[in-house]
Formats: sequence, structure tokens, C-alpha cells
Amino acid sequence: MIKVTLTKARETKNTFRYEADKDDAAIQVLYIEKAAFNGKASPDKITVTVE
Repeated sequence: MIKVTLTKARETKNTFRYEADKDDAAIQVLYIEKAAFNGKASPDKITVTVE
């Protein structure tokens, strides 16, 4: 199982870019479309779990 915490780094026109807190994380960058949040505020930190 992989568990990574990512912090919001920046916002593009249609996405939010999240970057890993650690340099050796299995997932370094993750883009999430703004539409996924249905117009609500996006979180500053997210945790991704891969099973």
C-alpha cells in the first residue's frame, strides 16, 4: 500500500496542482480538475492511498 500526503502548490485554469511533501514519495505531483470539487473550496492538503 502507498500513502502520500500532498500540498496544494498552484492553480491552473482548470486544475489544482498538488505536490508531495517528501522528495522520495511514490507520487510526486497530482493534478485534480476543479470540477471534482463542485465549486467548493479545494483543500490545502490531501492524502492519497493506493491499495
